[in-house]
This record gives sequence, structure tokens and C-alpha cells, in this order.
Amino acid sequence: ITYRSIAVTDDGAVWASDGGVVGGRDIQASGVHRFHDGSEMVYNADNSPLPSNAVVALAPAAGSAVWVGLAGKNPGDRGLYRFDPVSMTTTDHSHRLPLPMVGRLRRVGEDSLLVLCRSGDVQRGESAVVLLHGGESRVWEAALLDSMGRINDVMLDREGRPVLATTQGIAVPTADDTWDILTTETSEVMTNIWYSVAGMPDGALLVGGKDGAVLIRRTGTATRIVPPAPAPGSVVLHDVHPHPAASVVAATLTLRRPGFVTMRVTDILGRMVRQYASDFSSAGTHTVTLSLRGVPAGSYFLTATGESGSAVLPLHVLRR
Repeated sequence: ITYRSIAVTDDGAVWASDGGVVGGRDIQASGVHRFHDGSEMVYNADNSPLPSNAVVALAPAAGSAVWVGLAGKNPGDRGLYRFDPVSMTTTDHSHRLPLPMVGRLRRVGEDSLLVLCRSGDVQRGESAVVLLHGGESRVWEAALLDSMGRINDVMLDREGRPVLATTQGIAVPTADDTWDILTTETSEVMTNIWYSVAGMPDGALLVGGKDGAVLIRRTGTATRIVPPAPAPGSVVLHDVHPHPAASVVAATLTLRRPGFVTMRVTDILGRMVRQYASDFSSAGTHTVTLSLRGVPAGSYFLTATGESGSAVLPLHVLRR
């Protein structure tokens, strides 16, 4: 299963979706997966009030509830809903959106939700950003931004304005409700194609795209974030598969020279929940299979430590 969106609700449950439209075609979806206390439940149009399985976006709501964004090819497979698995109720909020297909959801406050929505017409390419706060809504239209290309992600800055990551740059609204495109082409940043955006405490933007991760400061300067080169003899941790993981995960790592490597799974507070050790007789790239049986669903870090260095990757565990 390839999960397109993951959210963690206030009760500690991990939600994952696997449906929607990708490349103009519907992806067969099983519904919304909820992982909690070592068990999994799948909610779909057959066993719950959800109107469709074409879920492409999730965001936590209050308590155990979750926001569900739909973006299927058929009109009945689109919209925004709030689903509560305890009461098994669904509330339709689709009428609050100017466009029917949901692209991204982001919780920006206890009772606030930021929505990126799109039209169902691929040729027109209309988009809009909606801030839902309680019973109120604010809409930023992006229909006139043909030069922006595709909008991939959205966030709110410290002034409460939406910031868009697009295939033509970073877009921010102006005082007269038009949009400015922040281009980031410098000697070390050679692209304007961005897929994600996040805010930093000092107001800078951290964006990710085809040129890697870039920090855009409020002064307008852009700096590419380049990981330090591994020191001789250290370990390089490339990836884990499948991810999110279930009961077993394969980790790929490279050693500059033979040696002993310790691998630890720790939670977000730094507490170790699992430890492994391997003695490699040769340098190069290796794949290690790690058992995660008994590890509760949640977010962790996998750290590989060699003789003169270590490497860390995020690890999300979903119970199946």
C-alpha cells in the first residue's frame, strides 16, 4: 500500500489514506486506515458514513475526529468531511469550499483548518486556499495564477497569510489580494519547482523541491541546505522499506570500511524501544532486515552508529 496522506489525531491514533486521482486516473483505494493501540481499522464507504474511498488528504480534528479530503474523478467522490470514529458520524463541509476537489489539508489551530482545493477540470487548473475557523471561512482565490503552475502545498505564515509551494516558485498574497511569486534562483539554488513548505520560528521558510531543501529568509536570500559529507569510516543510512513500516523493515546503509554497527529505534522523546547489532566484514552497501514486532504504532527515529559516526532516519510504524 502507498499511503498518500498521514495524520495523527489528539487521541494518538495514526490515520493513513491511499486513494484519489493520480495522473488523471483513479487509484483503487480501500478507505481510511486508523492505527491505534496495536490494532488497525479500515473505514470506507461500505462500513462507515464516509461517502467515498477517494481520500487524498487527512488532518487531525478535535479529539478522535479527523478531517477527510476527497478528490475522485466522479462528482460524488469529492469534498471535505469531518469523521468521528467513536460516534460513527460524518459532517459534510463541502459547501464551504469554492472548488470541489481537496488537494491538501493542514491544521493551523485548535479549531482552524487550511484547505487547498482545486476544480475538477484539469484543463482550467483553478485552485483556491480556504481557511476554516469555527463557522467562518476566508477564501484566497488562485484562479488567475496561470503562471504559478501547479500548487503542491500550503501553509500560513506568522501574519496569517497563506504561502504556496508551486511549480513556478513560492507564492504569497499581497495587500490588494494579488499574488507575488518569490523566485529563488541563485548560484546554489537552480530551480523554482517546490513540493512542500514549512515555517521556521524566525519567520523564514523551509521549502523542499527538485533542488533539495532550501531556506528562504525574510530578507529574500535563499540558501540550499547541503548535508555534510560523511567522514571516512562513518555509516550512511540511505532508506528504509517499506515505509511506513509494519512488522518488518529493511534498512539500507553504506559503510566506508568494515566494522561493528549498532542500530537503535527511539521514540520522539529519545527513549530506546529496540536495539540491533551487526558486524560487517566488508565495506560498501548492505541491507539489514529489522523486526518491529511488538513496537506500537507511532513515529520513531532509526539511528545507525558506526565506529566514527552515525546517521538518523525517521521511522513511522503502522500496525497491520
